[in-house]
Amino acid sequence: MPKCLFLNISAFPNLTALTKIVQRGLCVRIPCNFTVGPGYTLTTDAIGIWYKGFNGYKNGIVGASTNSSRFPDTTNGRFIFTGKVSAGDCSFSISDAQPGDTDWYLFRLEGPLKYNYLDIQPIVFVADLKEPDISPTKDLIAGEEVTLTCTAPTNCPGLSPTFTWEGSVNTERTQNHTLQHQDGNFSYWSNITFTPSPRDHNSPLSCTVTYKQESTKKSITLNVVCESSFHHIQFYIYVPQRWVVYAYKIKFLQKDTHK
Repeated sequence: MPKCLFLNISAFPNLTALTKIVQRGLCVRIPCNFTVGPGYTLTTDAIGIWYKGFNGYKNGIVGASTNSSRFPDTTNGRFIFTGKVSAGDCSFSISDAQPGDTDWYLFRLEGPLKYNYLDIQPIVFVADLKEPDISPTKDLIAGEEVTLTCTAPTNCPGLSPTFTWEGSVNTERTQNHTLQHQDGNFSYWSNITFTPSPRDHNSPLSCTVTYKQESTKKSITLNVVCESSFHHIQFYIYVPQRWVVYAYKIKFLQKDTHK
């Protein structure tokens, strides 16, 4: 049976801000801040806990700000409490997201102060993993070396994917790259360099990106054109009292008809 979430929209005027969408197998960070009532102070022994399920009554604890045995890890380290509770930060992250992670989540404060924050219940939706991107997709010229790039659909730290190229062209010259940005996000891509031949025209080239438990694939069809030699064309135009010679150097590109 498919899993359904019944949302009372009127009870959550800021529903958009409470919703996070993550692709299957990737990661998402849920920012969160909270306050305590007048006359109360957060101390270093305050504990933050995240429960799964609306009002936290369905599936139990998924993350806590302490490694205490009171709160065993039930997610194999996929849910991490990243915030500093004593500073009013209840942020957490999910890595290697799975369809079963789609749900509401409730924050609870434990320690000297105890409180269920019913107004802090973000919703996480796990969507299908997108295809990688292969570029450029312009025509290839037979006999001229070219480099194509496959970009992974993620910016998650610590989820370095594996790239696999497949096709009729030489797939041995590949190089994988990782770039960390100033905001802490990452970019992952792979380059393949090869020299196409007329026989590669209309042949497929695919790039598969594999994560821990998920993979996604993009295929393109190579369009290889053949470059003929340069041809000079001359023609004459009669102008009173003189002939004018126009000479053009024309470069022809022809698609190979080899099947």
